[in-house]
Amino acid sequence: MRNAFIFLLALFPLLVRPLSQVISKRTTNFISLDHFSATIPGAALPLFSDLSFEFSPGKKYALVGPNGCGKSTLVKQIVQRYNEASSIPSQPLPPLVTDGGIQVPPSSKHQLGYVSQSSVSLSDKSLLEECISSVRDYDKIKLELEAVQQRVADGDFEDETLNELGRLEDLFDQIGGYNLEKNIMTVLKGLSFKDEDAQKPCTSFSGGWQMRISLCKLLISRPSFMILDEPSNHLDSAARTWLQNRLSEYEGCILLISHDVNLVNKVTDNIIEFNPPSVGGLAVYKNVKSYEDYLEEKERRYLAKLAEWERNQAEADRLQAFVDRFGASATKAKAAQSKLKAIERMRKDGMLDHPGELNIVGVTEGAQLEEKRKVVRTKVKFPTPPPAGEVLMELNNAGIAYKDDAVLLDGVNLSIEAGMRVIIRGANGAGKSTLLQALTDAEDGAKVVKGDRWLSPGAKLNIFQQDLAQNLNPNVTPVESVAEIVREYDIGISDTTIRSVLGQLSLSSTAQQQKIGTLSGGEKARVALASFILKPANILVLDEPSNHVDIGTIQALANGLADFEKGSKNKAAAVILVSHDRDFVERLHCTHVCMVEEGRVKLEERLLRESDWEVEADGRVEGVAEVAAAEEEKEIVEVALTDEERKKRFNAPKRIKKIEGLVEKKEGRMQELEGLMIEMGSDVGKVTALGEESGKLGEEVEELMAEWEELEELLGGK
Repeated sequence: MRNAFIFLLALFPLLVRPLSQVISKRTTNFISLDHFSATIPGAALPLFSDLSFEFSPGKKYALVGPNGCGKSTLVKQIVQRYNEASSIPSQPLPPLVTDGGIQVPPSSKHQLGYVSQSSVSLSDKSLLEECISSVRDYDKIKLELEAVQQRVADGDFEDETLNELGRLEDLFDQIGGYNLEKNIMTVLKGLSFKDEDAQKPCTSFSGGWQMRISLCKLLISRPSFMILDEPSNHLDSAARTWLQNRLSEYEGCILLISHDVNLVNKVTDNIIEFNPPSVGGLAVYKNVKSYEDYLEEKERRYLAKLAEWERNQAEADRLQAFVDRFGASATKAKAAQSKLKAIERMRKDGMLDHPGELNIVGVTEGAQLEEKRKVVRTKVKFPTPPPAGEVLMELNNAGIAYKDDAVLLDGVNLSIEAGMRVIIRGANGAGKSTLLQALTDAEDGAKVVKGDRWLSPGAKLNIFQQDLAQNLNPNVTPVESVAEIVREYDIGISDTTIRSVLGQLSLSSTAQQQKIGTLSGGEKARVALASFILKPANILVLDEPSNHVDIGTIQALANGLADFEKGSKNKAAAVILVSHDRDFVERLHCTHVCMVEEGRVKLEERLLRESDWEVEADGRVEGVAEVAAAEEEKEIVEVALTDEERKKRFNAPKRIKKIEGLVEKKEGRMQELEGLMIEMGSDVGKVTALGEESGKLGEEVEELMAEWEELEELLGGK
């Protein structure tokens, strides 16, 4: 009896202590950049130069900047240095000529966790086992703890044993303890997994679900420094909201790369602006409440620099006037020379360098600055839509199916009219893409196989899809590509106009002169977006337009769409949109909401509600039933999926697994080509040939991923 009492007393701290959220708060030996520079071998200019910054434990940073500026490269360098310091094996990166350093502590002092845009788990373990394995030394500490507990239960009450018990209890508690599986299930549910998914092998998941597995492992492991590169790209609205809340409560340090303004606003309070070396490298904005506050502070800083330059220029003009007046005077020649030297010192110190023009996007229209110069919001301008009557498109009692497959949606009746702005909402796999493909009559997508799809004789469709960039000709420049597409509809569009739009979408003049096959995925997306913007049409269709582009480009597009036909009494165009990017959607002021859930489609003429963003993993919309009962709503169509379609989903996992292998192989070859292009240096011919091969492989990967996503939808999101 006495032994049992002492045993329980020894276990008491473990039983009553809540799950620890303590993250190391050391202020020394944390990650920092020390005049770090990097250049691709053979390149004339560095990727980035003389970067210095020290991350603080517990702080949360957003790293922002245009696509292609080097954000992901810098992050990979940080991760690589950490892995080297901690003796963690990792794939080698393409060679870079570096200078300065990245100071990283070994894993014994701080843990670093990283999720990239293309994170994939090919483990044969179950999802639950894989998540448990992400917690360092969990099984080892658990076994050691149980062994010491058994010693105490057997009557070993020596101080050394009890001290060891207390130490192991603390360690076990800090990494989740006996609540770990419960915590894992909470995270899985937050990321839209179902309970039964926990026992499925990781290899059975496809598409964006692989990214979610990596994200879950990172959140469970609770490192002291967390790096996330576009973590919300494949998340539905419910998972995005959950992730925002989870990260905002996290006590460690976060470095976030994201085009999701809501995620940046909710999670971070410091913004690191990544600029090309010619602009000044890193600019840090501390304690900013939102992305909009950062933009306003950026504007204030610019205006202060402009005012300082004007003062310096006025002083230089005053000195030069003295020289011009008295330079030839025998009595004042010495003073004139002194003034000339002063001007030269100002020039040498950069005091006379003009700060340049400020290209700023997304500043809220209500922002009031007292300075004399107000910077205008960057936006793109869509051409005037051709008139085509009030009704632009109709689906009449339509049945929708993929080629040679059973009907997925039946009895669909929709009418798209000029002036409508329709947002299609629903959980991943609910059928949003299926409906969109039928509306646009996509070449390889779902079709209207019975009933009728009617298009007004004057209707002009313009479609922007996630994979549109894969159809670009890799052997031409961006300007040539855009011209080839848009002059088919408007012969008068000039190269100057095309360059202007590409510039507004943050595609540099250097990138505009390169072959498309050598551009990054984000740069290709902007070329495709420029073609979309310049093509005159009266039905604009956008499928996840904000994926793979930076915040500035997204907001320029959103501002342009918001102003499209704004104030026009006789509207001629309609906009149809699928997007999980809340900030982007809310800027468009949608007039209609089309819900796709549980095999049903419902079109309502109303504004977006908070409940529209609370889409749960099983396709239900939390709160909709209650709201619907309280409001009068206009239901357009409701349909159900067939049993045949559910059977078809059974065959999808085999094809998915094959696609995963093909993608891994092709991406491995693309990484080899990237290294070869760097080694070739200035050999333009070989670099171009390698770039074309890489571009072709990229297209093949995009095609495979498109099929991957289609199969994911057939599986109901899994």
